[in-house]
Amino acid sequence: MNGLDAILESILSEARGKADVLLSEARERAADIRAQGEREAQALRRQMEEAAAGEADAVRARAESSSAMAGRRILLDARRRTVTGLVDQAMASLSELPAEEKVRLYAGFLRQARGGETVVFGAADLSSGVAARAVAEAERFRAEAGQPALDLTVAQEPGRFLGGLVLRRGLIEDNMTFEMLTRQSREALEAYAAGLLEE
Repeated sequence: MNGLDAILESILSEARGKADVLLSEARERAADIRAQGEREAQALRRQMEEAAAGEADAVRARAESSSAMAGRRILLDARRRTVTGLVDQAMASLSELPAEEKVRLYAGFLRQARGGETVVFGAADLSSGVAARAVAEAERFRAEAGQPALDLTVAQEPGRFLGGLVLRRGLIEDNMTFEMLTRQSREALEAYAAGLLEE
């Protein structure tokens, strides 16, 4: 080898050494960059998984809330239907009372009268004679108790109700109709229905 070849070989050898060092450094930097990229990708994946889990929890919570609300609506509807059924049954039971029981019931209502009132009965009670018999029974109770007569007037125009009566004294009315009695019992019926549905 002549001197020029030796110099070239020395330069090439030195260049190869530098190239190996640069290549080694480049590989290390590439490995560091890859490792950093993988760490960032893993961190991003964890964030996405946590966000997805949070979103899934939120979706699950909304579904559970919606389901609970639907369950409450169903329960409230069942309660309403139960109460309506109980009110209807109560009205039917009161309307189907035998005439003698109605006479006793109405006479008991009339004991609350002060005297001089007009009594309004439903059409069925007027036409069946229950109204007249109830007034007579109330007067009999008063007479037996040594109290003055009630001096009640039975209205000729029937009331628009299924049963019971209304006492009128001037502008004041005391509503003792079956409809009013069942309406006043509605709260107790709702509590009863709620108890039935909880069992």
